[in-house]
Amino acid sequence: MKYVNDAESNYLYHNNLGDVLTTLGEYKQAQQNFKMALQTKRKINYAKALNNSARAKYNEDPNYDALPELYKALKIRQEEKDSYGENSSYATISNYFLTKDKSKALYYAKKMLDVAIKNNSGEDQLQALQKIINLDKENYLKYFGKFQTLNDSIQISRSKAKNQFAVVRYDVEQKNAENKTLKLQDAKNKIDILHRNIGLAISGIILIGGNLYYKKRKERLEREKELLKQEKEIEVKNTELKYSKKVHDKVANKVYHVMSEVENIPVIDKDELLDKLESIYHISRDISYDDKELTLEKDFSKQLSIMLKSYSSEIIKIPIIGNEENLWSEVSETAKIEVFYILQELMTNMKKHSRANRVMIDFERKNNRITILYSDNGVGIHEHIPKNGLKNTESRINSINGTINFETQTEKGLKINLSFPVKK
Repeated sequence: MKYVNDAESNYLYHNNLGDVLTTLGEYKQAQQNFKMALQTKRKINYAKALNNSARAKYNEDPNYDALPELYKALKIRQEEKDSYGENSSYATISNYFLTKDKSKALYYAKKMLDVAIKNNSGEDQLQALQKIINLDKENYLKYFGKFQTLNDSIQISRSKAKNQFAVVRYDVEQKNAENKTLKLQDAKNKIDILHRNIGLAISGIILIGGNLYYKKRKERLEREKELLKQEKEIEVKNTELKYSKKVHDKVANKVYHVMSEVENIPVIDKDELLDKLESIYHISRDISYDDKELTLEKDFSKQLSIMLKSYSSEIIKIPIIGNEENLWSEVSETAKIEVFYILQELMTNMKKHSRANRVMIDFERKNNRITILYSDNGVGIHEHIPKNGLKNTESRINSINGTINFETQTEKGLKINLSFPVKK
């Protein structure tokens, strides 16, 4: 939008921004962008913005009558022979009727499937089949079979592409590590030769070469420092390769095994499947505790809010207060990473144990100290014993000279107070 030089492109970018804001639940801001997008003179772009605007309105207010706008957008797309846009309209209208009229929701889901097949769009077919499976119980097996066949085909294509990339990447990184090792050995050999020459020449230049010796010694120390730096880089690369293999062996193989069982066993025990997925979850979590692999984004407050809001649903509401970017100025990367994982652990325990339907997280910075107050209206800490996850938060907060306090006197719900200095 900063570099756009024509109005129509600007309207289209406002539509795209509004679509993302709708996905994030920022409906007010989304509608402001859609108002700009609706100024377009192009019918296809107008239908796109109109459909998205109606979706944002009824997502914000389930009682809002979005049908006139949705039907109008669909009609324009049909007249313009915009089959992909028509597919989008059927998906939106089906979602609208999902809680209002199951039969209409099913009707539009089937319309979506028909258009997706004509468009040869596998992803859209999967979405349509998921809707139909949930809505058409009588023909569940028929549509589930189609879904499974199509999904397997798409997953196989994706896996082939990922595997090819992974092999190439591993080979390249291994070659790079080998090349660095050879260069390091060559540099070491050169230093050994230099040392030997200096030893032979010292007796001849000791009377006149004091100053020259000092300069040579300084150069040697700088070379050794550079070599140590290269050794560290090789060590880091080898560590990355080791954990890449560790994730593959410990997690990917187990996931594939579970996928195979689901594919091949006609009737699978749900509790047994959940136990296996829980085991994989714990393995992957233990690997993450081993190494801080989180990549910090430039806007950390946004990255943190996205993670927190990912635990929300139609049942669980998660208001976030005070998480602005200036809150995190001068905070070290280590502290940001530790806080991210602490809050992630608290949200995971909330989702698994608390039975809460409202979680509030309040951020405050005062006197170069950040305080984070977590509270929920669940069963409270008395109903379950904190295990490795919650215990691990204590070691994480201690590593950044912070404190964590659990309020145990609350009759219902849980309150946790985190506090740490801006500079360690």
